[in-house]
Amino acid sequence: MSYLEIIQIRTAKTNQKLLNEFLSTWFAQVNENEKMGKVKIYKHINLETDYSVHIELNGKTKNDENQLGERLTLALKEFGIVNHSVWVEQQLNKKL
Repeated sequence: MSYLEIIQIRTAKTNQKLLNEFLSTWFAQVNENEKMGKVKIYKHINLETDYSVHIELNGKTKNDENQLGERLTLALKEFGIVNHSVWVEQQLNKKL
């Protein structure tokens, strides 16, 4: 089963540079550990203060050892408003 954690943050323009630095450092650290899952960071196309971090976890649940999304959510709260949600991949049976 696959899970997708989505962490969205809306920051103030004054925090933007600090947030970019934090996310760059965090992303580099996460990429050093291949067991963490696949991570992508998006920036809103029209709102330069909105970011979205997507963490794909295969065969792991939110309660697994790393709790990467929860730790990131707590760290990002100092930069702005944060929303964290966990999604599970839906397997649909196709009937022809």
